[in-house]
Amino acid sequence: MSTTNDEQERRSRLLADMMHDDAKDGLYDEQPKREPLLSDDTIRELAFLHCPDNPIEYADGMKHVLDIVHFKIASGELMVVKTATATKSEMKQESWGYVMTCDDCGAWAYHMDFCPGCGSKIVE
Repeated sequence: MSTTNDEQERRSRLLADMMHDDAKDGLYDEQPKREPLLSDDTIRELAFLHCPDNPIEYADGMKHVLDIVHFKIASGELMVVKTATATKSEMKQESWGYVMTCDDCGAWAYHMDFCPGCGSKIVE
């Protein structure tokens, strides 16, 4: 079944409107507002603790490193991933043998890279 030009134009306008609405809602091209990894007060405390002779330069270096980390997170180069481990659970049915369950939420995570329950990356 072929569509007429009017129908195609109408569908194109609807799609464009939907994408425009999504853009207004912040679904495209916007990064969520992130809290700093360390506050300025924490940086100053750590600087005095680890380098009491020259805490200002130490704090400046920490801020520079944190700026790089924040940039890598914002660009998608560095991603924070919640991880969990999976444990073998014995099953009563002989045909199954055992199943892996996520240690965080208890969901079955057999032969999976990510837990279907909590979304954590399964690590050994």
